Amino acid sequence: MKMIIDEIGFFEWDGEESDKPAPGHLTIEDNGKITLEMHAMLGGDAVFPDIFSWTPVENKTIRGRLKHTGRTVLLTELKVRAGYLDQDIFYNFIAERCFVSDDPIDLDKLVGLSLPLKDLEEWYLAGDIKMSELSEDIWSLTVEKKQDILWPLTQGTLGLKNHITRLYPNNRNQNVNMTLGARFEYVHHEVTTAEGLLNWLKGFQEFISLVINATYAFKWPEFLWAEGSETLHAQCYFSWSSLSEDNVTVGKYAIPFEQIKDRFGGLLGTWLLKRAALGPGIHLYLGTVRNRHLYIEHQFVNMIWGLEALSRRNELSFPLEVPDKQAAKGLRILAEIENNVKFKSDDKRWLKNLLTRAAERSLEERLYEVISPVAIDIDPARLRDFCKECARLRNDLSHYGGERSPGDYDAFIQDIHPRMKALRQLYRLIILNIIGVEDPLLRWSMYDSRQSLEFLHWLTVAGLISKETYKTLSGPKSPPPTEG
Repeated sequence: MKMIIDEIGFFEWDGEESDKPAPGHLTIEDNGKITLEMHAMLGGDAVFPDIFSWTPVENKTIRGRLKHTGRTVLLTELKVRAGYLDQDIFYNFIAERCFVSDDPIDLDKLVGLSLPLKDLEEWYLAGDIKMSELSEDIWSLTVEKKQDILWPLTQGTLGLKNHITRLYPNNRNQNVNMTLGARFEYVHHEVTTAEGLLNWLKGFQEFISLVINATYAFKWPEFLWAEGSETLHAQCYFSWSSLSEDNVTVGKYAIPFEQIKDRFGGLLGTWLLKRAALGPGIHLYLGTVRNRHLYIEHQFVNMIWGLEALSRRNELSFPLEVPDKQAAKGLRILAEIENNVKFKSDDKRWLKNLLTRAAERSLEERLYEVISPVAIDIDPARLRDFCKECARLRNDLSHYGGERSPGDYDAFIQDIHPRMKALRQLYRLIILNIIGVEDPLLRWSMYDSRQSLEFLHWLTVAGLISKETYKTLSGPKSPPPTEG
């Protein structure tokens, strides 16, 4: 396992500093696993019982300094395990998070995050590099970074800052190394907590993943805090197992940065609000697309449940003030029964529930309502048939455990598979539409982007587009011009 940190240092309980901090060995693996093996007792270790399994350490953190690099570390959310060497007891620790900085770390003053933007050079170019040959012996190199961008948000500001990393030649090294890079920098309006910043980061990562149509995570963010007029920073390491290990695939980008850069902050702000308000309608989609190992039927029902949740929560699904004819009829019948017929209370309750559900819109209708805003250039009749079939398959899974006539489960899965793929493609457009991405850009993503042929293939197999129509579609094309 590759090590990020593998150093001896001196450690003590944070807030219980002593003249003789205890030596220990800190390791942080590439997957974010943090281990501290103590070579001596920390002050106050005697409060621990003789424990031989990992046990949480309540309300304590460990502060230290690494011997080789001189960097400061702060380990939080600790677990401890005891052991014996001859007659001596020793303790090992694991931590959920480790902050590393060149400066003393103060988590009580946190104000923001710095997030290097890596592996997305095709989605966002930080500048321009030009090279020209002036003569056989002379070359000209011009490196120009873009201007920084700043977006105001409800609780802070988000900036996209570009930089040039360079390595100059010298008398021992004749290499010239110039790299254009970029980072997002989020600054909260007031001092906040590490937990609050990590929650914001989670929502921001999901927003980037939605825009580029590939799972993305900012590995090892830097936390920012103010010390007088100076802004200091600390790298934060934590378990990588909770994040995607997928590489971002070039060619899967769906919404070009240049098309949304002016509205990037507004779209992000809307996303964070809708993510909280719509709950399962967002989370069921995100959880499904992240987990490639789910069975097909599991992915399919998650998509259906999520879309049904959107139907029930979004503004269009609120009950009408005036009941429709079906609901009014049910209420009238119920009133007549209650006035003229004597039923057992259980029977009356059963009938009341039955009549109440009669006014409930069907799953087919809910799916059609949610999908139709992004079913661009799709025949409404084909969309209704698609929604009807999706509802039938979901109901068969729920009420029959699969196919209605046991024995042909493979055929049942073959019915689900293309519809799950089509729902996966459409679901993302539904969310983009909810947060305010314009219709021309949604249409381009569907018909003319790099992924459009795959997108339209599954729409065709699922019956949403005819084979004749599919043959006329060429894609990809340039995105539409930005508005304004």
